[in-house]
Amino acid sequence: MLGTLVDTTEQRPGPNDILIGHTTICEAARLISNTNPEVSGIHIKFSNENSQPIRFLRFLELCSLVEAVVLHDTLYTLPAELPTDVDELNLRKRLIYAGIVREYTSARLSEEIIPALTEWIVKNAKLPHPDEDITRIKLILTKMIDRSASRQLINQTSLDNLSQKIYGVNDTGEISRPLERVSDLFEAESELAQKFQSGILLGSNSVLNDIGEQIGINIGDLHHGSYETALPILRTVMYWQVADKIRLPWYPDVMRVPTMITLSRRLKSSLADDVYRVVAQAFETSVQDLIVDDLPYEVGIPPFAALLLSRCSKPEDVIDQILILRDEFTDFRYNFNELEKQRRNAKTIKERKEIRLHITNLFKAVASKYDKQDQSIFENVIGYTPEVIDLLQAPLDPEKYTGDLLNKPYEWIRDWWCSRPVSRLFSITKKLEKLDLYGQLVPRIFEFEITSSYAAFIKEHYSKMRCLTKPPESET
Repeated sequence: MLGTLVDTTEQRPGPNDILIGHTTICEAARLISNTNPEVSGIHIKFSNENSQPIRFLRFLELCSLVEAVVLHDTLYTLPAELPTDVDELNLRKRLIYAGIVREYTSARLSEEIIPALTEWIVKNAKLPHPDEDITRIKLILTKMIDRSASRQLINQTSLDNLSQKIYGVNDTGEISRPLERVSDLFEAESELAQKFQSGILLGSNSVLNDIGEQIGINIGDLHHGSYETALPILRTVMYWQVADKIRLPWYPDVMRVPTMITLSRRLKSSLADDVYRVVAQAFETSVQDLIVDDLPYEVGIPPFAALLLSRCSKPEDVIDQILILRDEFTDFRYNFNELEKQRRNAKTIKERKEIRLHITNLFKAVASKYDKQDQSIFENVIGYTPEVIDLLQAPLDPEKYTGDLLNKPYEWIRDWWCSRPVSRLFSITKKLEKLDLYGQLVPRIFEFEITSSYAAFIKEHYSKMRCLTKPPESET
Protein backbone atom coordinates (compact mmCIF):
# COMPACT_ATOMS: atom_id res chain seq x y z
CA MET A 1 0.00 0.00 0.00
CA LEU A 2 1.37 3.43 -0.96
CA GLY A 3 2.74 5.22 2.07
CA THR A 4 2.84 2.24 4.42
CA LEU A 5 5.99 2.18 6.51
CA VAL A 6 8.26 -0.84 6.25
CA ASP A 7 8.80 -2.83 9.45
CA THR A 8 12.53 -2.64 10.03
CA THR A 9 12.71 -4.66 13.24
CA GLU A 10 15.16 -7.14 11.72
CA GLN A 11 17.14 -4.57 9.72
CA ARG A 12 20.39 -2.91 10.70
CA PRO A 13 20.92 0.73 9.70
CA GLY A 14 23.85 1.29 7.36
CA PRO A 15 26.78 3.73 7.67
CA ASN A 16 25.04 6.37 5.52
CA ASP A 17 21.63 6.18 7.22
CA ILE A 18 20.22 8.84 9.54
CA LEU A 19 17.53 9.38 12.16
CA ILE A 20 15.23 12.17 11.02
CA GLY A 21 12.29 13.80 12.76
CA HIS A 22 8.73 13.87 11.44
CA THR A 23 8.84 17.68 11.54
CA THR A 24 11.22 17.93 8.58
CA ILE A 25 9.34 15.38 6.46
CA CYS A 26 5.80 16.50 7.29
CA GLU A 27 6.36 20.25 7.14
CA ALA A 28 8.17 19.95 3.80
CA ALA A 29 5.35 17.74 2.49
CA ARG A 30 2.72 20.24 3.70
CA LEU A 31 4.32 22.89 1.53
CA ILE A 32 3.69 20.60 -1.45
CA SER A 33 0.20 19.40 -0.52
CA ASN A 34 -0.90 22.73 0.99
CA THR A 35 -2.52 21.00 3.93
CA ASN A 36 -2.54 21.41 7.70
CA PRO A 37 -3.23 19.02 10.59
CA GLU A 38 -6.22 19.04 12.88
CA VAL A 39 -5.85 20.16 16.48
CA SER A 40 -8.51 19.07 18.97
CA GLY A 41 -10.69 18.05 16.03
CA ILE A 42 -10.40 21.54 14.51
CA HIS A 43 -8.77 21.78 11.10
CA ILE A 44 -6.04 24.43 11.13
CA LYS A 45 -6.37 27.11 8.48
CA PHE A 46 -4.50 30.27 7.60
CA SER A 47 -5.44 33.48 5.94
CA ASN A 48 -3.15 34.37 3.02
CA GLU A 49 -1.33 36.87 5.19
CA ASN A 50 -0.98 34.58 8.19
CA SER A 51 0.30 31.64 6.14
CA GLN A 52 3.55 33.32 5.08
CA PRO A 53 5.73 32.72 8.19
CA ILE A 54 4.68 29.07 8.40
CA ARG A 55 5.22 28.49 4.68
CA PHE A 56 8.67 30.08 4.85
CA LEU A 57 9.63 27.69 7.64
CA ARG A 58 8.23 24.81 5.59
CA PHE A 59 10.34 25.95 2.65
CA LEU A 60 13.47 25.75 4.83
CA GLU A 61 12.47 22.23 5.90
CA LEU A 62 12.07 21.30 2.23
CA CYS A 63 15.62 22.55 1.59
CA SER A 64 16.80 20.38 4.47
CA LEU A 65 14.81 17.34 3.33
CA VAL A 66 16.10 17.39 -0.25
CA GLU A 67 19.69 17.29 1.05
CA ALA A 68 18.85 14.33 3.28
CA VAL A 69 17.10 12.45 0.48
CA VAL A 70 19.90 12.99 -2.04
CA LEU A 71 22.93 12.47 0.22
CA HIS A 72 21.76 9.64 2.51
CA ASP A 73 20.61 6.08 1.86
CA THR A 74 17.78 5.59 4.35
CA LEU A 75 15.95 8.15 6.49
CA TYR A 76 14.70 6.44 9.66
CA THR A 77 11.80 7.89 11.63
CA LEU A 78 10.44 6.94 15.04
CA PRO A 79 7.05 5.19 15.27
CA ALA A 80 5.45 8.28 16.78
CA GLU A 81 1.80 9.18 16.84
CA LEU A 82 1.38 11.07 13.57
CA PRO A 83 -0.59 14.21 12.70
CA THR A 84 -4.09 13.89 11.28
CA ASP A 85 -3.18 15.08 7.79
CA VAL A 86 -0.44 12.49 7.27
CA ASP A 87 -2.42 10.59 4.61
CA GLU A 88 -2.64 13.78 2.54
CA LEU A 89 1.15 14.31 2.49
CA ASN A 90 1.96 12.90 -0.94
CA LEU A 91 5.68 13.66 -0.81
CA ARG A 92 6.00 11.68 2.40
CA LYS A 93 4.01 8.78 0.94
CA ARG A 94 6.22 8.62 -2.15
CA LEU A 95 9.41 8.62 -0.08
CA ILE A 96 8.03 5.75 1.99
CA TYR A 97 6.90 3.82 -1.09
CA ALA A 98 10.39 4.25 -2.59
CA GLY A 99 11.93 2.75 0.57
CA ILE A 100 13.81 5.97 1.37
CA VAL A 101 11.85 6.77 4.54
CA ARG A 102 11.50 3.84 6.92
CA GLU A 103 10.40 3.38 10.47
CA TYR A 104 12.92 2.34 13.10
CA THR A 105 11.12 -0.08 15.40
CA SER A 106 12.64 -1.48 18.54
CA ALA A 107 11.00 -2.54 21.78
CA ARG A 108 13.91 -1.13 23.76
CA LEU A 109 13.04 2.42 22.77
CA SER A 110 9.83 2.28 24.82
CA GLU A 111 11.34 0.04 27.47
CA GLU A 112 14.45 2.14 28.07
CA ILE A 113 13.97 5.70 26.84
CA ILE A 114 10.52 6.42 28.31
CA PRO A 115 11.31 5.24 31.88
CA ALA A 116 14.72 6.94 31.79
CA LEU A 117 13.37 10.32 30.69
CA THR A 118 10.40 10.08 33.05
CA GLU A 119 12.69 9.30 35.99
CA TRP A 120 14.99 12.19 34.99
CA ILE A 121 12.10 14.66 35.06
CA VAL A 122 10.48 13.30 38.22
CA LYS A 123 13.79 13.18 40.08
CA ASN A 124 14.47 16.85 39.44
CA ALA A 125 10.99 18.43 39.52
CA LYS A 126 8.54 18.89 42.36
CA LEU A 127 5.42 17.96 40.47
CA PRO A 128 2.23 19.60 41.79
CA HIS A 129 0.10 16.50 41.08
CA PRO A 130 2.61 13.59 40.95
CA ASP A 131 0.33 10.74 39.83
CA GLU A 132 -1.44 12.80 37.18
CA ASP A 133 1.74 14.53 35.98
CA ILE A 134 3.77 11.30 35.74
CA THR A 135 0.99 9.70 33.71
CA ARG A 136 0.97 12.76 31.43
CA ILE A 137 4.76 12.68 31.00
CA LYS A 138 4.68 8.99 30.06
CA LEU A 139 1.87 9.60 27.59
CA ILE A 140 3.67 12.51 25.95
CA LEU A 141 6.88 10.48 25.56
CA THR A 142 5.01 7.41 24.35
CA LYS A 143 3.25 9.46 21.68
CA MET A 144 6.71 10.60 20.52
CA ILE A 145 8.18 7.08 20.37
CA ASP A 146 5.50 4.36 20.19
CA ARG A 147 2.05 5.24 18.85
CA SER A 148 0.72 1.70 19.36
CA ALA A 149 1.41 1.88 23.10
CA SER A 150 0.09 5.44 23.42
CA ARG A 151 -3.39 4.29 22.41
CA GLN A 152 -3.45 1.91 25.38
CA LEU A 153 -2.72 4.51 28.03
CA ILE A 154 -5.26 7.18 28.99
CA ASN A 155 -7.96 9.33 27.49
CA GLN A 156 -6.06 12.12 25.76
CA THR A 157 -8.83 14.72 25.60
CA SER A 158 -6.97 17.01 27.99
CA LEU A 159 -3.83 16.76 25.85
CA ASP A 160 -5.81 17.56 22.70
CA ASN A 161 -7.25 20.65 24.36
CA LEU A 162 -3.77 21.71 25.35
CA SER A 163 -2.56 21.14 21.79
CA GLN A 164 -5.17 23.64 20.63
CA LYS A 165 -3.66 26.16 23.03
CA ILE A 166 -0.09 25.33 22.00
CA TYR A 167 -0.82 25.98 18.33
CA GLY A 168 -2.77 29.13 19.15
CA VAL A 169 -5.84 27.83 17.30
CA ASN A 170 -9.18 29.47 17.88
CA ASP A 171 -12.52 27.66 17.61
CA THR A 172 -12.76 28.34 13.87
CA GLY A 173 -9.32 26.85 13.16
CA GLU A 174 -7.53 30.15 12.57
CA ILE A 175 -3.98 30.38 13.98
CA SER A 176 -3.44 33.66 15.77
CA ARG A 177 -0.13 35.51 15.33
CA PRO A 178 1.72 32.72 13.41
CA LEU A 179 5.00 34.64 13.23
CA GLU A 180 4.95 34.92 17.02
CA ARG A 181 4.18 31.20 17.26
CA VAL A 182 7.19 30.37 15.06
CA SER A 183 9.27 32.84 17.06
CA ASP A 184 8.25 31.12 20.31
CA LEU A 185 9.47 27.77 19.01
CA PHE A 186 12.84 29.19 18.00
CA GLU A 187 13.12 31.06 21.29
CA ALA A 188 12.56 27.85 23.27
CA GLU A 189 15.43 26.19 21.39
CA SER A 190 17.63 29.27 21.90
CA GLU A 191 17.04 29.19 25.64
CA LEU A 192 17.85 25.47 25.75
CA ALA A 193 21.12 26.04 23.86
CA GLN A 194 22.02 28.92 26.17
CA LYS A 195 21.53 26.67 29.18
CA PHE A 196 23.77 24.00 27.67
CA GLN A 197 26.45 26.56 26.92
CA SER A 198 26.49 28.50 30.18
CA GLY A 199 25.78 25.75 32.71
CA ILE A 200 27.87 22.97 34.22
CA LEU A 201 27.10 19.69 32.49
CA LEU A 202 28.71 17.24 34.90
CA GLY A 203 28.39 16.79 38.65
CA SER A 204 25.59 17.30 41.15
CA ASN A 205 24.88 20.83 39.87
CA SER A 206 24.48 19.73 36.24
CA VAL A 207 22.35 22.01 34.08
CA LEU A 208 20.66 18.81 32.85
CA ASN A 209 19.05 18.59 36.28
CA ASP A 210 17.76 22.15 35.88
CA ILE A 211 16.35 21.38 32.42
CA GLY A 212 14.58 18.27 33.73
CA GLU A 213 13.15 20.30 36.59
CA GLN A 214 11.84 23.03 34.27
CA ILE A 215 10.23 20.51 31.93
CA GLY A 216 8.46 18.90 34.88
CA ILE A 217 7.26 22.24 36.24
CA ASN A 218 6.01 23.34 32.82
CA ILE A 219 4.18 20.08 32.15
CA GLY A 220 2.43 20.47 35.50
CA ASP A 221 1.50 24.07 34.67
CA LEU A 222 -1.59 23.43 32.57
CA HIS A 223 -3.24 26.81 32.74
CA HIS A 224 -0.51 29.45 32.79
CA GLY A 225 1.10 29.18 29.37
CA SER A 226 4.23 27.25 30.37
CA TYR A 227 3.12 23.81 29.17
CA GLU A 228 3.64 24.64 25.52
CA THR A 229 7.34 25.50 26.04
CA ALA A 230 8.07 22.09 27.57
CA LEU A 231 7.16 19.92 24.59
CA PRO A 232 9.77 21.08 22.01
CA ILE A 233 12.51 20.97 24.65
CA LEU A 234 11.48 17.47 25.76
CA ARG A 235 11.38 16.36 22.12
CA THR A 236 14.93 17.66 21.56
CA VAL A 237 16.26 15.78 24.60
CA MET A 238 14.34 12.66 23.53
CA TYR A 239 15.88 12.62 20.03
CA TRP A 240 19.35 13.20 21.50
CA GLN A 241 18.92 10.19 23.79
CA VAL A 242 17.37 7.93 21.14
CA ALA A 243 20.08 8.71 18.59
CA ASP A 244 22.76 7.86 21.13
CA LYS A 245 20.97 4.66 22.15
CA ILE A 246 20.54 3.28 18.62
CA ARG A 247 23.88 4.69 17.32
CA LEU A 248 22.32 6.60 14.41
CA PRO A 249 23.31 10.17 13.46
CA TRP A 250 20.45 12.53 14.25
CA TYR A 251 19.46 14.89 11.43
CA PRO A 252 17.51 17.55 13.36
CA ASP A 253 14.94 19.86 11.88
CA VAL A 254 15.89 23.42 11.00
CA MET A 255 15.26 25.08 14.34
CA ARG A 256 17.06 22.33 16.33
CA VAL A 257 20.35 22.30 14.36
CA PRO A 258 22.04 25.03 16.45
CA THR A 259 20.91 23.37 19.69
CA MET A 260 22.40 20.05 18.63
CA ILE A 261 25.70 21.72 17.67
CA THR A 262 25.84 23.64 20.95
CA LEU A 263 25.16 20.53 23.04
CA SER A 264 27.71 18.41 21.18
CA ARG A 265 30.50 20.98 21.42
CA ARG A 266 29.71 21.85 25.02
CA LEU A 267 29.87 18.22 26.06
CA LYS A 268 33.20 17.77 24.30
CA SER A 269 34.68 20.91 25.83
CA SER A 270 33.51 19.80 29.31
CA LEU A 271 35.32 16.48 29.04
CA ALA A 272 38.07 17.34 26.59
CA ASP A 273 41.10 17.19 28.88
CA ASP A 274 40.16 13.94 30.57
CA VAL A 275 38.58 12.04 27.69
CA TYR A 276 41.14 13.03 25.07
CA ARG A 277 43.97 12.06 27.39
CA VAL A 278 42.60 8.53 27.88
CA VAL A 279 41.71 8.03 24.22
CA ALA A 280 45.09 9.40 23.10
CA GLN A 281 46.76 6.75 25.23
CA ALA A 282 44.64 4.05 23.59
CA PHE A 283 45.69 5.27 20.12
CA GLU A 284 49.29 5.98 21.17
CA THR A 285 49.00 9.51 19.83
CA SER A 286 49.02 13.06 21.20
CA VAL A 287 46.06 14.86 22.72
CA GLN A 288 46.47 17.59 20.11
CA ASP A 289 46.17 15.07 17.27
CA LEU A 290 42.99 13.73 18.85
CA ILE A 291 41.48 17.19 19.25
CA VAL A 292 42.14 17.91 15.57
CA ASP A 293 40.61 14.54 14.65
CA ASP A 294 37.44 15.46 16.55
CA LEU A 295 36.96 18.99 15.20
CA PRO A 296 33.78 19.72 13.24
CA TYR A 297 34.27 20.69 9.64
CA GLU A 298 32.31 22.18 6.76
CA VAL A 299 32.14 20.94 3.19
CA GLY A 300 30.70 22.38 0.01
CA ILE A 301 27.75 20.57 -1.52
CA PRO A 302 25.71 21.10 -4.69
CA PRO A 303 22.83 23.59 -4.33
CA PHE A 304 20.27 20.79 -4.16
CA ALA A 305 17.27 22.92 -3.25
CA ALA A 306 17.96 25.36 -6.10
CA LEU A 307 18.50 22.47 -8.52
CA LEU A 308 15.23 20.88 -7.46
CA LEU A 309 13.12 24.02 -7.65
CA SER A 310 14.61 25.10 -10.99
CA ARG A 311 13.08 21.95 -12.49
CA CYS A 312 9.60 22.59 -11.09
CA SER A 313 6.75 24.80 -12.23
CA LYS A 314 4.18 23.78 -9.59
CA PRO A 315 4.35 22.20 -6.10
CA GLU A 316 3.40 18.71 -7.30
CA ASP A 317 6.46 18.59 -9.57
CA VAL A 318 8.69 18.41 -6.48
CA ILE A 319 7.61 14.84 -5.74
CA ASP A 320 8.92 13.36 -8.99
CA GLN A 321 11.89 15.69 -9.32
CA ILE A 322 13.30 14.96 -5.85
CA LEU A 323 13.45 11.25 -6.74
CA ILE A 324 15.06 11.99 -10.11
CA LEU A 325 17.64 14.20 -8.40
CA ARG A 326 18.36 11.44 -5.88
CA ASP A 327 18.97 8.93 -8.69
CA GLU A 328 21.53 11.27 -10.26
CA PHE A 329 23.65 11.01 -7.10
CA THR A 330 23.51 7.23 -6.65
CA ASP A 331 27.25 6.82 -7.26
CA PHE A 332 28.02 9.55 -4.75
CA ARG A 333 25.98 7.82 -2.03
CA TYR A 334 27.71 4.52 -2.74
CA ASN A 335 31.16 6.11 -2.44
CA PHE A 336 30.19 8.02 0.69
CA ASN A 337 28.82 4.84 2.25
CA GLU A 338 32.09 3.00 1.56
CA LEU A 339 34.14 5.80 3.13
CA GLU A 340 31.91 5.80 6.20
CA LYS A 341 32.48 2.05 6.58
CA GLN A 342 36.23 2.66 6.43
CA ARG A 343 36.01 5.49 8.98
CA ARG A 344 34.14 3.33 11.47
CA ASN A 345 36.62 0.47 11.02
CA ALA A 346 39.74 2.65 11.26
CA LYS A 347 42.37 1.52 13.77
CA THR A 348 44.57 4.60 13.95
CA ILE A 349 44.15 8.37 14.00
CA LYS A 350 46.26 8.53 10.85
CA GLU A 351 43.75 6.31 9.05
CA ARG A 352 40.91 8.52 10.25
CA LYS A 353 42.67 11.64 8.94
CA GLU A 354 43.16 10.04 5.55
CA ILE A 355 39.52 8.94 5.35
CA ARG A 356 38.32 12.38 6.41
CA LEU A 357 40.40 13.87 3.60
CA HIS A 358 38.84 11.41 1.14
CA ILE A 359 35.34 12.40 2.34
CA THR A 360 36.15 16.09 1.96
CA ASN A 361 37.54 15.50 -1.53
CA LEU A 362 34.48 13.46 -2.49
CA PHE A 363 32.19 16.34 -1.57
CA LYS A 364 34.54 18.86 -3.18
CA ALA A 365 34.54 16.95 -6.46
CA VAL A 366 30.77 16.76 -6.71
CA ALA A 367 30.24 20.37 -5.54
CA SER A 368 32.86 21.81 -7.91
CA LYS A 369 30.52 21.25 -10.85
CA TYR A 370 28.28 24.07 -9.63
CA ASP A 371 29.03 27.77 -9.50
CA LYS A 372 26.87 28.51 -6.45
CA GLN A 373 27.55 25.89 -3.82
CA ASP A 374 25.72 25.17 -0.58
CA GLN A 375 27.32 24.08 2.65
CA SER A 376 27.01 21.22 5.10
CA ILE A 377 28.43 20.69 8.59
CA PHE A 378 30.01 17.47 9.88
CA GLU A 379 29.84 17.16 13.65
CA ASN A 380 31.40 14.24 15.55
CA VAL A 381 29.19 13.00 18.34
CA ILE A 382 30.83 11.88 21.58
CA GLY A 383 28.40 8.98 21.96
CA TYR A 384 27.70 8.58 25.67
CA THR A 385 26.89 4.90 25.68
CA PRO A 386 25.49 3.39 28.91
CA GLU A 387 28.72 1.41 29.24
CA VAL A 388 30.54 4.70 29.82
CA ILE A 389 28.14 7.28 31.26
CA ASP A 390 24.45 8.00 31.66
CA LEU A 391 24.33 11.78 31.65
CA LEU A 392 20.64 12.18 32.45
CA GLN A 393 20.42 9.67 35.29
CA ALA A 394 23.87 10.22 36.78
CA PRO A 395 25.73 13.35 35.69
CA LEU A 396 29.22 12.39 36.79
CA ASP A 397 32.35 14.29 37.63
CA PRO A 398 35.02 14.17 34.91
CA GLU A 399 37.31 12.23 37.22
CA LYS A 400 34.82 9.38 37.64
CA TYR A 401 34.00 9.40 33.94
CA THR A 402 37.71 9.10 33.17
CA GLY A 403 38.07 6.33 35.71
CA ASP A 404 35.25 4.33 34.12
CA LEU A 405 36.81 4.85 30.70
CA LEU A 406 40.22 3.75 31.95
CA ASN A 407 38.70 0.46 33.05
CA LYS A 408 37.91 -0.34 29.43
CA PRO A 409 40.44 -2.21 27.27
CA TYR A 410 42.28 -0.01 24.78
CA GLU A 411 40.74 -1.97 21.91
CA TRP A 412 37.25 -1.16 23.26
CA ILE A 413 38.15 2.53 23.52
CA ARG A 414 39.50 2.62 19.97
CA ASP A 415 36.43 0.86 18.58
CA TRP A 416 34.11 3.19 20.54
CA TRP A 417 35.92 6.30 19.32
CA CYS A 418 35.91 5.28 15.67
CA SER A 419 32.35 3.95 15.56
CA ARG A 420 30.78 7.12 17.00
CA PRO A 421 28.17 8.59 14.65
CA VAL A 422 29.12 11.65 12.62
CA SER A 423 26.14 13.89 12.01
CA ARG A 424 25.91 15.75 8.72
CA LEU A 425 23.88 18.83 9.57
CA PHE A 426 21.85 21.21 7.48
CA SER A 427 23.47 24.64 7.14
CA ILE A 428 21.27 27.62 6.47
CA THR A 429 24.12 30.06 5.80
CA LYS A 430 24.32 29.69 2.05
CA LYS A 431 20.54 29.63 1.72
CA LEU A 432 20.34 33.05 3.34
CA GLU A 433 23.06 34.33 1.02
CA LYS A 434 21.01 33.22 -2.00
CA LEU A 435 17.66 34.70 -1.08
CA ASP A 436 17.60 36.59 -4.38
CA LEU A 437 17.61 33.26 -6.23
CA TYR A 438 15.03 31.63 -3.98
CA GLY A 439 13.03 34.86 -4.05
CA GLN A 440 12.45 34.14 -7.75
CA LEU A 441 11.85 30.38 -7.52
CA VAL A 442 9.55 30.25 -4.49
CA PRO A 443 6.84 32.69 -5.67
CA ARG A 444 6.75 31.00 -9.09
CA ILE A 445 6.15 27.55 -7.61
CA PHE A 446 4.52 28.09 -4.21
CA GLU A 447 2.90 31.48 -4.73
CA PHE A 448 4.22 33.25 -1.65
CA GLU A 449 6.92 35.83 -1.17
CA ILE A 450 10.07 35.44 0.93
CA THR A 451 9.97 38.78 2.70
CA SER A 452 12.92 40.53 4.30
CA SER A 453 11.28 40.35 7.73
CA TYR A 454 11.15 36.52 7.71
CA ALA A 455 14.71 36.28 6.40
CA ALA A 456 15.92 38.79 9.01
CA PHE A 457 14.25 36.77 11.77
CA ILE A 458 16.01 33.56 10.73
CA LYS A 459 19.35 35.35 10.27
CA GLU A 460 19.10 36.87 13.75
CA HIS A 461 18.32 33.51 15.34
CA TYR A 462 21.21 31.71 13.64
CA SER A 463 23.63 34.56 14.33
CA LYS A 464 22.81 34.37 18.03
CA MET A 465 23.13 30.61 18.03
CA ARG A 466 26.51 30.70 16.27
CA CYS A 467 27.86 32.71 19.18
CA LEU A 468 26.78 29.91 21.51
CA THR A 469 28.90 27.33 19.70
CA LYS A 470 32.08 29.09 20.80
CA PRO A 471 33.72 27.68 23.94
CA PRO A 472 33.14 29.69 27.14
CA GLU A 473 36.02 32.01 28.01
CA SER A 474 36.95 29.86 31.01
CA GLU A 475 37.56 26.90 28.69
CA THR A 476 39.52 28.61 25.93
